[in-house]
Amino acid sequence: MHPETAAIQNLLDRLPDRLRQRARDYLTEDRLRRRMRIGMHLYAAELRGYEDVHHPSIRAVRGEWRYHCSCGRRQMPCPHVAALLVDLTTPKIRYPEAPWALAVEHHAAVADWLTEQPFPWQAVPEDIPPWRLPFSESAFRRTVPLLERSDPRAPLAQDGAAALWAEADDTWIQEPSVLERYYAWLEPRLERPLRDLAPWVTLQWMQPDLPMARVWMSAAATASTPLEPMLRRLFEGQALHEPTDGRIRSLLAAITVIAPHGASSLWDAFRAVDPHHLFEADALYLRGYQAEAVALLERELPEPPEPRRLARERLVRWLPPKESLPHRLALAWDTGSTTILDPVRSLISDSEWSDIIRALSERSPSEP
Repeated sequence: MHPETAAIQNLLDRLPDRLRQRARDYLTEDRLRRRMRIGMHLYAAELRGYEDVHHPSIRAVRGEWRYHCSCGRRQMPCPHVAALLVDLTTPKIRYPEAPWALAVEHHAAVADWLTEQPFPWQAVPEDIPPWRLPFSESAFRRTVPLLERSDPRAPLAQDGAAALWAEADDTWIQEPSVLERYYAWLEPRLERPLRDLAPWVTLQWMQPDLPMARVWMSAAATASTPLEPMLRRLFEGQALHEPTDGRIRSLLAAITVIAPHGASSLWDAFRAVDPHHLFEADALYLRGYQAEAVALLERELPEPPEPRRLARERLVRWLPPKESLPHRLALAWDTGSTTILDPVRSLISDSEWSDIIRALSERSPSEP
C-alpha cells in the first residue's frame, strides 16, 4: 500500500471493467517486474506483455496523476498502466527506490529520464532483493555469500556488496549482527586512501542512517577535495533519490567530520532539517568537539518541550556530573521523577534533597 492508495483506487474505479480485468490478468500471471519509485510521486515497472515488453509509469503532477507507457498508445490509461495502478493498491507490494547499481552509475540523472529517455531497466532487479524487505535471520543468511565474495580492492562502485548497505531496509541497519558484518566489510576498505568519494557520498545519501563517520575521517586525511561531491549532492540533489531531511542531515554531519570549523554556515543554510541544532551538536560531539557541542546546545536550548528534553538529555550525557546538575534538575521537574538525579545525589545536601522531593510531590501533573 502506498500513500496515494485512495486516490489511485478512485482512478481504478472509473476504468472500464474490461480494462481492469485485463490488468488483473497481467498480475495473476506475474508479468509485472522491476518495480521502482522516485520519491512518493513517480512509480514505474516493467511489464512482460504477450508480444512485447512495456514500461508503464504514473506520476503525480500538481495534485493530478499522469500516465505514461512505452507501448505508445494514445488512449490512456492503457492496460499496462492499469496493471500498475492495480498493483499499487495491492497490500504488501513494495516499490523500492532506484538500486545502487543505477544510482552509482548514473548519479547525475534527471527524474524525467525514467519516462522520457531510454532507461537501463536491466539495472533494476526483476524481484526485490531480500535486504530491501524487513529484516529476518533467514534473509540475512542468504546475503552472507554476497559479503564473502566482496573484494575490498575493487572500486566501491563495482562492489556488489555495497548494494546491501545502500539499499537495506531500515530494520537491517538496526540489527547488531548486520552492523558487525558492515564494519568487517568496511575496515579493509579504509586501509587505502579514498581517492574517489562520489560513490561513498551516494552510499550515505541512499542510506543516511548507516554509520560512516570512519569513512569521513579517512577522507579528511587522504582525499584532495573531500567536500566537493558532498556539496554538489547537497545543492544539486539527485533525481533518482530525492532529498529527505535525513539525507541532508547525514551529509551535513559528514561535512562536520571533515571540516568542523566551516560546517556551521551550511547547517544554517539547511536549518529547516535541524531546527533545534540537535543533529549539528551530535556531529560536533562525534568529531571530538565536545565543548563546542555543549556550548551550541546551551546557547540554543530549544523552547518546545520535546526538543528541549532531547537537548537536556544530550547535555546530561556529555557533561561532568556537577555541570550537568541544572539539566538533571530540569528533567526531574519535567518528568516528576528523581531517577535522573541518582548519579549526582552526593552533590545535593539533605536539606536541598528534601526541598526537591517536596517540590516534586506538590507539582501538578499537567505543570510543564
